[in-house]
Amino acid sequence: MFAPPPTALPTAPPAQVVAKRSDMTVVINVEPANPDIFLASTAYPYQLGLNVVPGPTLLGPDFVDTLTAGFESFKMETPNRWVFKLTPGVKFHNGESWNAAAAKFSIDFHGNVKNGSQAFANVDTSHGEVIDDLTVAWVCDKIACPLLLRYTSYHTFQAPAWYQNTPADQRNAEGRIIGWGPYQWKEWQKGGVLHH
Repeated sequence: MFAPPPTALPTAPPAQVVAKRSDMTVVINVEPANPDIFLASTAYPYQLGLNVVPGPTLLGPDFVDTLTAGFESFKMETPNRWVFKLTPGVKFHNGESWNAAAAKFSIDFHGNVKNGSQAFANVDTSHGEVIDDLTVAWVCDKIACPLLLRYTSYHTFQAPAWYQNTPADQRNAEGRIIGWGPYQWKEWQKGGVLHH
């Protein structure tokens, strides 16, 4: 008995080459009332800024908390204290160093309800503690925060010296965000579009 000759498999069409882009345009349906991502009370500034100033983690497609580029690891020491190891060699887009002191600034800002930040309201107040140059503890002050990683996707990190030394009116007029994410802020065309 002879086996039938093999059937030829169809060949796949050649892959199309897609040009890589180095820019991104974000279009939203509402002009942000306040472009300061630290003080945002709606989703719109986050849609604009999370590629510039990402949080520590994002929820991956497999529903696993996945670290962003500025973080190497995390560990829950107690239900209200987490320790994060930061990625060495990362800098903010303006050249400021990404280190534990910079991380603490943003943790403290979001964790202080007097600042009016809505992003971190799910765990009430919190603060950062510098352990060493690339290690920061994130401490929830009043309640346990075993789900901290889930809430931090909206917790953003901006260049602290720039943020503290630039008047709020100037930051808001420019709409500028300075982070260490994959995109850098380019311009805000008010009433038009934002370019990253």
